[in-house]
Amino acid sequence: MNKVIVIFGAGTGLSASVANLYGEKGYKIALVSRNREKLELLSKDISIESAQTSIFVADLTDSSQVKRVVSEVYESLGRIDVLYYAPNPRDAFTPANELTSD
Repeated sequence: MNKVIVIFGAGTGLSASVANLYGEKGYKIALVSRNREKLELLSKDISIESAQTSIFVADLTDSSQVKRVVSEVYESLGRIDVLYYAPNPRDAFTPANELTSD
């Protein structure tokens, strides 16, 4: 299977469980967050040995970085089939139904 899931705001909680679930189903997993070190640890903690995980660093509060990271994921892994949005911003939160393409 060559399907790709991108987990925006990847962390050790629910998004790690989502990564494991999709890894079991054979998806390539793209982990996106601000902190490279945390992403590297999370990538190692994915319990599905056969899962292909890739890490991408971006601040999701900066729309230019979001556009850049989506392009990087596409160029690296191919078409994005599933998007999981789980950021945990410190200063502000935008509900998913209020998000725009920008």
